[in-house]
Amino acid sequence: MELAGHLSDLMQAIRRFYPELKQETPRVVLLHKGERILPELNHKSLSKFALKKLRQNGIEVRLHTEAKNADADAVHLTSGEKIKTGLIVCTVGTEMHPLIKSLGLPLEKGRLKTDSDMKVKETSNLWTIGDCSLIANAFDGKPCPATAQFAMQQAKQLAKNLQLVLRSSATKPFYYRPRGLLASIGHRNAVAEIYGVKLSGFLAWLLWRGIYLAKLPTLSRKLEVAISWAVSIPFPANIVQLQLSPKQSADAGHKLAKTN
Repeated sequence: MELAGHLSDLMQAIRRFYPELKQETPRVVLLHKGERILPELNHKSLSKFALKKLRQNGIEVRLHTEAKNADADAVHLTSGEKIKTGLIVCTVGTEMHPLIKSLGLPLEKGRLKTDSDMKVKETSNLWTIGDCSLIANAFDGKPCPATAQFAMQQAKQLAKNLQLVLRSSATKPFYYRPRGLLASIGHRNAVAEIYGVKLSGFLAWLLWRGIYLAKLPTLSRKLEVAISWAVSIPFPANIVQLQLSPKQSADAGHKLAKTN
């Protein structure tokens, strides 16, 4: 969803550089099989806000829609409809590496089952965190999502548990209260849930950028990026076009033809 919003912004921004496209309307189609976008948000009103803004920005959002397959020219829907396109971006769920399945360890939903302290079930000294693990969060009893926010907290808790094991002390279950979720939807709009508080619009977009800025290493890098972002707000996006020589263009076309 974030990519659809930013791709639409980019296509609108570059039109002024191509007079022949002034009469052409960019088309971005976002397919989603669920009943609402951003189902991870607890507040349905934020999903409705995101959907409204995406459609206002010219993005064609289709709910309850599934793709059957795709080829070089189009996406084929399960309904039989064909959407012709020159660019396909697919975001689907991930599957564990075959190595995980070949270990003979207990699995659930393709992920390693763990005890509350992140030790792999039915093992004495094997621990796991991250995407390949099914770890229950003691905060709400639900499995942890495969996101960086949770993986980083799991790593900290596991390090403490390993210290406790070395001291022959009892380990502690993984407990983490999620900080929230932010998503940028283009046109300097975003939606956010922070500790249960919901935000939307430009304020949420500033918060989204601020959190990413805070995670950058070193003060000099933070200042560099902050200044760059501040300068970009009142001005249109800078567009860079790579000029290829005739030979480079021919080579690129040849490789694309071989791929197709």
